[in-house]
Amino acid sequence: AYYAMHNAPFDLDVLGLLRPDREFLLDAVKKRKVIDTGIRYILHSLALGRVSYDWRLFMVARDILKIEIAKDDDIRLTFSPGMDLPEDHLEYAAKDAAITAQLALAMPAYKTEFLQLIGFIALSDIGRRGMSVDRKYLHELQERFQTRFQEASQQLAAFGYYPREKGNEAVKQRVMRHIEKELQFVDNDPALQFHRTDKKGDIQMTDQSLEIMGTHRHPFIEAHKESSHCIKVLSSFLKESLVREDDKVHPIFSPLVKTGRTSCRRPNLQQLPRKENIRGIYRPSEGHLFYAVDYAQLELCALAQTCLEWQGESRMAEVINGGQDLHSWFAAEILGKDVGLITKGERQLAKACNFGFPGGLGVRTFQVYAVTNYGVELPLDRCKELKRMWLDAFPEMRQHLKPQEDQTYSNEEDRTYITRTTTGRVRRNASYCSACNNPFQGLAADGARLALWFLFLERFRMVNFVHDEIIFELGELDPQLQSKIRRINELMIWGMQQ
Repeated sequence: AYYAMHNAPFDLDVLGLLRPDREFLLDAVKKRKVIDTGIRYILHSLALGRVSYDWRLFMVARDILKIEIAKDDDIRLTFSPGMDLPEDHLEYAAKDAAITAQLALAMPAYKTEFLQLIGFIALSDIGRRGMSVDRKYLHELQERFQTRFQEASQQLAAFGYYPREKGNEAVKQRVMRHIEKELQFVDNDPALQFHRTDKKGDIQMTDQSLEIMGTHRHPFIEAHKESSHCIKVLSSFLKESLVREDDKVHPIFSPLVKTGRTSCRRPNLQQLPRKENIRGIYRPSEGHLFYAVDYAQLELCALAQTCLEWQGESRMAEVINGGQDLHSWFAAEILGKDVGLITKGERQLAKACNFGFPGGLGVRTFQVYAVTNYGVELPLDRCKELKRMWLDAFPEMRQHLKPQEDQTYSNEEDRTYITRTTTGRVRRNASYCSACNNPFQGLAADGARLALWFLFLERFRMVNFVHDEIIFELGELDPQLQSKIRRINELMIWGMQQ
């Protein structure tokens, strides 16, 4: 016997998962008797080579069972605790339950289902608890970014472009084509071109597209970057409507995306910008401290572990297990220096290599990646040399960078790949870079899910999860503070070791 649920954390919470008189619910989860058909559908889609962004019950029923569920809001949104259920409410609830049961039978079971479920339960607990907001500081930041946006808008208006107004895209394209011609004239190179979209041939405003600017700066492009940044910050991170009456945000976590990681929205607490102190709007609840703890070089450890299991050896694993800082070690290797003499800038160069090349970046893409993420400007020849040196330093990576081609989806123009984690999750129809990233990103994410579950079972107050970092609230005057910190560390290590 088992329980079939769609969005099991919500259903389990309604049923009283943590209530002392409902121990059978927690016991059912531990014994793997709870099936989440939403999670099963995501895994099913990945295994079939599709990416599912919408796994609501009516969408899954339409795709898998080929039936339509009428979303009658007069019924769906009028359930309340303790109410006497009239006939139409009973029928609506029974249909949802019956369809969920059918879905559980219609899709096969997948490996890592349990890991996704217990991680999802812990993440949902984080969302319910919420994270406290300093409203005063929030308002200060809103005013600051509004001012910056207005200043950038004034500069753009000088070119006839008005951000956020309809019909302005043609103006932007015209200005960008003019800038492109200017650049070709200055550099005496008619081949210099910004990247275009496939459908309309419009100039893209991505970092990769704008790399042809080199050291050149243009006021339109700089103002466009600033205005776009301000719009994103204001709409994604400083939106007051996301703060509820309890002065907290209650983010919504999704259990699994195509990379193998989790995701977060309303707001996205997993992608809070480091710069400009946007993270400063969040504060501990009264009487508490934040305790933030993360894993050291987690994805590189997962990469080394994957190579070790699949190839039987890994130079990267040897360096890590030798207790050395991988970035300093590699910097010393390529520069012929003693590890102790490596500078911060030299270590940044090594970080760009160690984090960029495992994901399958080509030398041109790596060139942009290095300057964008680590402030390291490199000529193309040096990028080629660095990739060769990285592969020589970690020979196992040559095999890692040869994912299995997916014959079902590949064609002469576009190759796709099958990729899997050592925990058994399969994804088909992946791009080359996704296929390179997935094994170690997915493994790291699965270990973090298990750690979250252990921490949830011991009732620690988790308030955010950022892939390799968990943020807790601990009582400021708690006499057990240090012992709780030790226990948190133990559980995080134990979960990942599994």
